[in-house]
Amino acid sequence: MGKAFLKVVLLGDGGVGKTSLRSRYIHKKFSNNYKATIGADFISKEVSYEDDSGLQKTTMQIWDTAGNFLFILLFFSLYDIFSFMF
Repeated sequence: MGKAFLKVVLLGDGGVGKTSLRSRYIHKKFSNNYKATIGADFISKEVSYEDDSGLQKTTMQIWDTAGNFLFILLFFSLYDIFSFMF
């Protein structure tokens, strides 16, 4: 079986903490001085987990989206077109 790949997309209104949540998980630090995300941004991280066959590794890609509802609609309409790139 091939290596697993996991995409996580953070959705929500602007200013609710999507970027803070991502930064806290990836960098293990928090700042309350963030600028609004314009469009979308993503970061990848190797994560390990254990299952019945032992220790496994996977790549997690965390997408941080702008809090604008119209952007979210655009993001998902284009997602199928561009998802093959990642």
